Amino acid sequence: MKDFKEISNKINEYIEEKKEKRGQFQKLEETLKKRTQARYINEVYKENQNSSIKKEKAKKTHLNKIKKSNQNLKNKIQSYSIIPKSLKREKASKIFPKKIFRSLNIFSIKERIKFPVFLKKKKSTGKSFKIKVFAGAFSIIMIILSFLYILDNMTAYKVFFNGEEIGIVKDPESVLYLTDLLDEKLDIAYDADIIINEDNLKFEQIRSLKLEITPDDELLNHFTYFSNLEAKSYSVLINGEEVALFSRKEEAEKFLEEIKNTYIQEDDETIEYGKIYFLENVAIEEKETGLSTLSDFDSSLKYVLKGTKEEKSYKVKKGENYWTIAEKYNITPEELEAANPTVNPERIQIGQEISLIVPKPLVTVVSLEKKKYYERIPYEVTYENTGALFKGENEIKLRGKYGEKEILAEITRQNGIETSRKELESKVIEEPRTQVVLVGTKALPPLIGTGTFDEPARGRLTSRFGIRWGRMHSGIDIAAATGTTIRAADGGVVTYTGWKGNYGLTVIIDHGQNKSTLYAHCSKILVNKGDKVYKGKKIAEIGSTGRSTGPHVHFEVQVNGKAQNPLNYVNY
Repeated sequence: MKDFKEISNKINEYIEEKKEKRGQFQKLEETLKKRTQARYINEVYKENQNSSIKKEKAKKTHLNKIKKSNQNLKNKIQSYSIIPKSLKREKASKIFPKKIFRSLNIFSIKERIKFPVFLKKKKSTGKSFKIKVFAGAFSIIMIILSFLYILDNMTAYKVFFNGEEIGIVKDPESVLYLTDLLDEKLDIAYDADIIINEDNLKFEQIRSLKLEITPDDELLNHFTYFSNLEAKSYSVLINGEEVALFSRKEEAEKFLEEIKNTYIQEDDETIEYGKIYFLENVAIEEKETGLSTLSDFDSSLKYVLKGTKEEKSYKVKKGENYWTIAEKYNITPEELEAANPTVNPERIQIGQEISLIVPKPLVTVVSLEKKKYYERIPYEVTYENTGALFKGENEIKLRGKYGEKEILAEITRQNGIETSRKELESKVIEEPRTQVVLVGTKALPPLIGTGTFDEPARGRLTSRFGIRWGRMHSGIDIAAATGTTIRAADGGVVTYTGWKGNYGLTVIIDHGQNKSTLYAHCSKILVNKGDKVYKGKKIAEIGSTGRSTGPHVHFEVQVNGKAQNPLNYVNY
């Protein structure tokens, strides 16, 4: 760049000197002309002024002499014979004596008539000398200018960019004039704001009679072939550390917006977002860099959100879920969910690929939002004593009902996780209803078998004891709604609770005297093995677990380990 500036300065100095000399020459020429004309006019004027009187007298005297001479000549000519026209001067001289010609002096008279001596201009030797000097100086200047013109046409400059020759130009400045065009052309070619660093441009002066000047279009095209071009770029900084680099400022701004949008629920109409900002110091900084160092948008976004460029995935196998996979890799199910925000943990399939990288974002997005939502109002519970129930038994007399209220709250989140909630206003939509519970006061019956059985549940008899569908059905089925209470047919000790093959959830009670009862297909078991129960004690709820065609309780009576017909002990 320094060489170019020196050459450019020399060229400018030469042009200025040339203009200055040409101006001086023109001024000299005009001055000489004015002086010459003025001096000549002044001399003539002075001569005319000084000799105006003499001239008038001389003219009169001379005219008088001419008149007399002419008259004498006419008189003498008439005295001789007329001279033929074809007569030559030599013959005329013979006819007319020399004395006559001498006396007449016709030619001298003629010259004197046309060019009087006193009217002739006198040549000025000073004026002639100055004209000659001026002509000589002008010739020298023209020779110098011609030489410079020829030298200028022989001079050109090789253009080098990054050490490589890209063309020949007449004027180094013309290359700089093309930078705007170059920027536009390269911006389109590389989709970036290309910078042509003038420090990388070098010029070498050459002289030749045959110069091949590179056209502007060809010169422009040379730049598109360079891979080491620098571009104006925009760096995304988090706490001063560069995490991404883009060619456009708009792209860098979009990158930051995408990070924010990751934690924003745009489709939720109940949320009104306020301020959204980064907890860290995040900035966009302009810089110059090589084209090869620009970042990929999606890869950079993934890196910032995960906090690492490491990729580690796992394919779900048969029988696995989030809990077993999390335990296998020593992470929590919550962290596994955070690593796969788009995956539903309840619906993962065999062969599905999930990420095992627990995200640790490089940046924290803080969002302030106003959210309108509905919340249940809990109901109160009151108790009433009743002798209809045994001690320790409860029964709901009036079921309670939750109330509902509308709440407007301000919620602060960091990367989508709630950190604080402030209730701004609330409005009750429906008041809660109090629940009334009956508490038994009747004395408990004996915790041993009485030898008689009561019905285990209220319902409809749907299947009897005996052969059914070609197989022995060792009990009876009482159909009722799921959740209906199952009670102990008699007092005794619980000997089994849990899953029992086709029976599903099952309870077995030993009543003593080698008698026992079985309650199968339960939806819920309310007692434990070893518990002592009395007749009518709630032990389970009706369901449809195991091999079942619908909600019911399968009831069996066994004596000495053999199934008996339950209808011989209970009435349905």
